[in-house]
Amino acid sequence: MSDMQPRENNGQYGEKPHSYPEVVLAETVDGSFLFPPSEWPGGAAQYVEFWTTQPISDEALTNFASCYAQEWDSWAVPIVREHLELWGNSNEGRAAIAEAAGDNDRLRKARLAEHDRFMDELRRGRPDRIPGGLVRKVARAAQIMQNRIHLRDQHDRESVANTELHESQDGSRWTAHNFWDRYQLEELMPDMFYSRENALIRQLRMSSRG
Repeated sequence: MSDMQPRENNGQYGEKPHSYPEVVLAETVDGSFLFPPSEWPGGAAQYVEFWTTQPISDEALTNFASCYAQEWDSWAVPIVREHLELWGNSNEGRAAIAEAAGDNDRLRKARLAEHDRFMDELRRGRPDRIPGGLVRKVARAAQIMQNRIHLRDQHDRESVANTELHESQDGSRWTAHNFWDRYQLEELMPDMFYSRENALIRQLRMSSRG
């Protein structure tokens, strides 16, 4: 039988040989998209693999997109209001007022036209919404950029920022860093994945600890 101990030349039983299966040592980490690990023994490759493949719940994506939209509105409203006040005192604004000649409807339309023009200008610099088809990719970019501080190697921290996440119709490629800058996510992270109420509670708790 194949499992019998072999005999030595002197007829005595020798030591039964052991066969060890081939073992592949792979670095693994535990965590989820919202609760990631803080250690990355596998370096940049492991880090990128984790963030580009982790499932993201619809709730987290909804909070992410909603938070961005609400924060953009909060940022833009006072800027637009101040601009329209300055516009009313500018040469262009005074000309529009004079042309309206007391016609409130014409003046309202002139102010609305300037409002829309200025809003378009703001959107070109910073989009007011994240397109639905990009939300998941922008969310991954946000986590890649936000959490790279946990990578031990400085070169790894720099390289993961160049992770390509999207190719647009014109052929341009968007990296994590591109999305981070385009949507100015540094000002909003890490609370974008939580509801505004939960984010406020977390901030208050952190303040009370200080």
